[in-house]
Amino acid sequence: MTSQLSLPSIIALNAKARKPSELTHVKFTRKTTTNGVEDYTQVYLPKLPDDCNSLETFDFLKKFENGRRDLQWTTGPKLFSNMLTLLSECTDAEDTWEDLTAQSATETVATFTVAFTGFKSAMLSELRHDDQLEYLRTISKPDTMTVRAFLQRLKTLNSLAKRFPDAPATNSGLTDMELKRCFHHGMPKKWRDNFTVAGRVYSSETLNAIYIYMTTQEAAAPVKKPSPKTPSTSNDSGDNQAPRSNTTPGGRIQPNDPCPLPGHGNHIWYLCRQNHFGKHHADTHRPQTQASTSSTPPGTSTVSTPDTASSSSSATGAEQHFIDYDGDADFSSMWAEADEP
Repeated sequence: MTSQLSLPSIIALNAKARKPSELTHVKFTRKTTTNGVEDYTQVYLPKLPDDCNSLETFDFLKKFENGRRDLQWTTGPKLFSNMLTLLSECTDAEDTWEDLTAQSATETVATFTVAFTGFKSAMLSELRHDDQLEYLRTISKPDTMTVRAFLQRLKTLNSLAKRFPDAPATNSGLTDMELKRCFHHGMPKKWRDNFTVAGRVYSSETLNAIYIYMTTQEAAAPVKKPSPKTPSTSNDSGDNQAPRSNTTPGGRIQPNDPCPLPGHGNHIWYLCRQNHFGKHHADTHRPQTQASTSSTPPGTSTVSTPDTASSSSSATGAEQHFIDYDGDADFSSMWAEADEP
């Protein structure tokens, strides 16, 4: 069942990552001169947060690779130095990186590639490719999620599974047929029944054709909006909800409360591995003391790096967004420009 697969070995459908404004970003600048004309390439890269989850780690690695390409970091020392700069806020990641780089006698592009691959494997070591695929085969669209969002997340999670450290070199991820099946089977039963009554079979249809049909069903029965006052107690994905408590607001146990499960009294609910919304899974319900409360305006904090880089951070609350791997947003307008030398 889906609830049994909500483990650290998978990335769940409802997994969240911090929005960009809650992260510290470093602006790297590359200057080139052609026929006396100066040109600047500027890229903002996020620092890996100290309590990062798997989604945030994947996003960090992806953006580092993109920045490396756009800024043309082609020397070992620059790659090693900039990587360490971006890991400075995550103690565990920084220690892992330093342990890996200590094994390199020289700082070359080749030794960086070895260290980078080892770093990815170490930071994502709990993930299991086969568990992720089995999870995707069992999930259903939550009532409060649109058909479009469900398909997008299904594709994204399948794409990420192919990048898990233990993913096979070939035949990783769901096949196109399996992806169609997962999407079709994840729709509400009534919609699937209507699909069959219409004389259609998912195996004979394209994924886009199934998607279009389901959006017409959705239009006839709009997605339910979550109540702003009463938290939902269930959803179609099968994820378990937090245990109830008579001593907390709304009857729901809070992240800072002692874990209510038998034999689990030595830690708080946020740290429990059975809490599907806690630190070890979706990481969406965090203790209030861990929420970012920085009141520093964007652009007021700067640091110097060998790449004439500047950094800044800001936070506006606990809101979190799901990573969209179909494209990168332009976040440059969120931070003040640093003076160029």
